[in-house]
Amino acid sequence: MPRPTNTPLPPLKYDRNLLLFGPEDGVLVHDPDDGFLEGLYVSDVRVDVLIEATFLNPYGSESRYWEHGFLLKDGPGGYRQYWVSIDSDGRWDTYHRLGEREALGRHYEFSDDIDRRPGGKNHLQIVVIDEKGWVYINGNLQGGLDLSVDTGGEDVYLFSNDEYDGETKYENFAVWKWDSSLASSFSDLDPNAAPTPTPTPNPKVPIFGPVSGTIPHDSDDGFLEVFDGPNIDGDVMVEVTFFNPFAPNESHWNYGILFDSRLPETYHHIEVHSLFGGSYNHWRRGGRDDKRRGRIAEDLHGLNFQKDEENHIRLIIVGDAGHLYVNDRRAGILNFNLGNVQNPDEINLVIDDFDGEGFRYSLGGHTKFEDFTVWRWHPSLFELPDDD
Repeated sequence: MPRPTNTPLPPLKYDRNLLLFGPEDGVLVHDPDDGFLEGLYVSDVRVDVLIEATFLNPYGSESRYWEHGFLLKDGPGGYRQYWVSIDSDGRWDTYHRLGEREALGRHYEFSDDIDRRPGGKNHLQIVVIDEKGWVYINGNLQGGLDLSVDTGGEDVYLFSNDEYDGETKYENFAVWKWDSSLASSFSDLDPNAAPTPTPTPNPKVPIFGPVSGTIPHDSDDGFLEVFDGPNIDGDVMVEVTFFNPFAPNESHWNYGILFDSRLPETYHHIEVHSLFGGSYNHWRRGGRDDKRRGRIAEDLHGLNFQKDEENHIRLIIVGDAGHLYVNDRRAGILNFNLGNVQNPDEINLVIDDFDGEGFRYSLGGHTKFEDFTVWRWHPSLFELPDDD
């Protein structure tokens, strides 16, 4: 609703003559049971505009999901609009609808510019020029919108997706007629260029897997038994669940992950085994002229030992640090800068199926694994401790 005529406008950062609506402060009270978004309409916005508001997070991202933003070109009949929002997962999200509930042309990316703290403020701005749009979060350009699809409407709607009880406060909700004098406040805005970015991969979609299978034992061939995984480039997170091939009274067992290099005999090998009450090794080798060496028999608490019991391994490589978790317990941080192993570019599963020291792989059989999966690393995948 418009500001009462007897209420003075606050100091404005743009020319007052460009103001079409607002600025308005308010509160959106959540009603999770009503089946509707909570929000505020501005009707019949037909010109090139700047739409902006500052949203206050209703709660912390670690406790409840929140989402708020704008509907653009909102039309009659329901579900005819463009959607632009930010959320507690750290994403900005865009799509449009044309009368059905499914999202069309969906594009979302993660942004470090989103303040996800409880009570944190996020200033969301959208510049609309002809059939193009630009999205800014806290003053930083995120990407663009293709607004060429006709939704049949010209309304703007400020909204909160009220999945949980609470309230979302907003400040300085305003719509401005776009003018070239505003351009100096918006970095990288080029009205002559198509603003829509090339979508970046969804960090929560793996680049490999999940894959399940078995690795046969062959103690006589003199080689490690390997299950080939993907090529990689950069930081990654790897997960796999192994099943113990032997009972404790039959044989020891081992399994792990091999980070291989294109250079012969150049690798990092992370090995979990049943020796010494449960341990792990970090082997490395820097080429044919180097010796196999490593961090040997570090204690590993919480390991399962019985035949067919499972052990889950998660390894996160960030820079030169490898963060190892076994059965969701933090095992240690591994130094991937040791041993002159330059830029491992392949991830494989591996079993060292030799006989000796309590290992009896001559019994034959196989080691089963499930859900071998690799992601490009993104902080949204897993929360590493602050002291890392």
